[in-house]
This record gives sequence, C-alpha cells and structure tokens, in this order.
Amino acid sequence: MTEKNPILRLKEWYELTIADWPWVRAATITAPVAGAAFYLNTNLPAQLQVDLSKANIYVLFVAAIFAIYLLLVAAFFNSKLIAERQLRAAEEGFRYDHRGTLFNGTQPNIAFRVVTFQGLLSGLAEAMDGQTARNALFDTGARASVDFAKKLPQIYDENVRRLRGGNRWVELSFPEKLWKWTEYDSSTGWGILAAATDNQQVTVTVTHYSGLFKRPSYFAWFLAGYCTTVIQTILTSEKGNGYRGLRHARCVSIDDQSEDTVRFYYELS
Repeated sequence: MTEKNPILRLKEWYELTIADWPWVRAATITAPVAGAAFYLNTNLPAQLQVDLSKANIYVLFVAAIFAIYLLLVAAFFNSKLIAERQLRAAEEGFRYDHRGTLFNGTQPNIAFRVVTFQGLLSGLAEAMDGQTARNALFDTGARASVDFAKKLPQIYDENVRRLRGGNRWVELSFPEKLWKWTEYDSSTGWGILAAATDNQQVTVTVTHYSGLFKRPSYFAWFLAGYCTTVIQTILTSEKGNGYRGLRHARCVSIDDQSEDTVRFYYELS
C-alpha cells in the first residue's frame, strides 16, 4: 500500500483532533488573521498606519480580535451541537427487534464490517475484467436503489418529517429533495452524502474515513449507479422550479482518486 499524501494525513489529523475543539479551532483562524493584520499595518506607508502605541487604539485592536475569536467559538460550538444532535437522532433511529433485524426507522437494514463488504465486492468484481466489473457494479447499484427511490417520499414522510416536522416530500423543491435524500442516506453508514445542483447538472459527494473507497474503489461504481436511479426518480416527479420536463440523469464522470471521498457528476436532460 502506498503511503498517504502528507497533506491528506494532516487533513485527517486536523479533522480528528483540532476540528472537534471549538476553542482551539477558532484560535487557528483568529491568530493568523491577527498576525496578518498586524504585519500589514506595520508595512503600510506611515500616513496609513494605525498607531497601536496609543493605549486606546491598542485596546480597541485587541478587543476586536477577541470579539472575532468569541464569535468563531460560538459558531463552531453551534455547529458541533447541531452535528451531535443529528448524530443522536440517527442513532436513535436504529433499533433491533427480537429476531435480530436492524431497523432504521421503519426500514429493515443489515450491517457489515467495511472489510467484509469490500471483500464481498472484490469477490464479485475480480471474477470479471476491469471495465466489465465497473459496468456490472454500476448496473447493480442502479437496480438496487429502484425500490428505495420509489418509496423515498413515503420513507421521508414516515421517518423524517414525522419526527422533525417541515414540509411533506411533495412540497419540497428538487434541490430540497436532493438535500433531504442525502441527509437521510448519510445516517446509514455509507458516509456523508451531499448533493449540489447547478442548472442541469448535479454533483454528489460521498465521504467516508474508514477506507471504504480504497482503490480499486468498487463501491464507488456501485454508488454511482445507486445515485443515478435516485436522482432520476426524484427528477421524473418534479413539476416546477425549472426542472419540469427533465426526465433523465446521466452519470458523465466519476472522481474516485481519493480513498475517503468520491464525487459523481450528472447531467440532467
């Protein structure tokens, strides 16, 4: 196995440590900003410099930096609390019945270790040549999500809206439906999903930090097909907001170069 890029390792360390400490995270932003402001001030022409030697000016400068720091701390704490609430809500949505069936809300599920799941996909894919395997996994993902995509309005109304409130599925816009879908699927263990729309294009990003997309990323090709069916099913029921009349979602590109993040690019027509 090749060694991870140092930048990627630094990113992982930051997200696993400092990113979880709002006080420190705010300081890592405020300190460079304060240093840059001080450096810029000392290198400006004399007539443009702020005279920090005056006590009242210096106090105002320090107070402004401290106020920015506290605002960032508050923002990061709020973000952390929201994330924890969402995580608790996701955890509370899972339960076992007396027969050992795992339920996510009203939907029966099944769980694998990541390495077990990777082994399952490898066993299937390595029996075929590369392109045939990718096509087969893509088609399998597209077929596997047919039932979920069809029942997504009911699943959302029963398992999300009933607990959190808000508009019914049919009242949501196309971008809102994509966001609600990715938010729901982000609680199932596949990773954090996010979808962005730009005119007649959709980009889906999936991030998982336990090597789920280790190359060759067979699961990425399965997910590309899975997302195709979901996006297209949502699209065909759209009746407004600029997406009416569009019926097809075509995956035009897959970026699976990272071990922890994959991106799928779709064109709508």
